Amino acid sequence: MTWHTPEERFEQHRAGGYLASYYPQHYGVRLFRDLYEHLNPMPEDLATEMEKELARHLRRQGYGVWQN
Repeated sequence: MTWHTPEERFEQHRAGGYLASYYPQHYGVRLFRDLYEHLNPMPEDLATEMEKELARHLRRQGYGVWQN
């Protein structure tokens, strides 16, 4: 969850430095908008639970998903 757009967060993860993440830096190519666009915007309390459910669902489909 963030106030940044998904595109901004993806670029932060890829750019290196403090907000970098290994997998997007090395393997990130693009975002799959069709997997998340219909979910935004969402209230924070619902987003907290939905993040867990969506991550499990995507992992079962074979996507690499990391979260805190």
